Amino acid sequence: MSTRRTTHDKRERERARQAKAAQKRERRHDRANDVSNRQTEPADDTTASTDELLDRIRHLHNDYDAGSVSFEDFDSERAILLDAVAASLAE
Repeated sequence: MSTRRTTHDKRERERARQAKAAQKRERRHDRANDVSNRQTEPADDTTASTDELLDRIRHLHNDYDAGSVSFEDFDSERAILLDAVAASLAE
């Protein structure tokens, strides 16, 4: 025979679920603010050396791994940087 859970237990579970959701929203909001407030150098800088471009790619990967950059932003920025590297190597 199973025991019945009280209404109090149900309320506590619901409060815990809501608190967890609020923390998740806050983290997501903070992460979005960090990305929008971050000052990045322009990726299409024609004066940047290959080493500087590779360093930017490395930092971009670190930011993506840390979760501070969305996949869409990561992918587009990486494509721009790789094109710049290819152009600098072609010179």
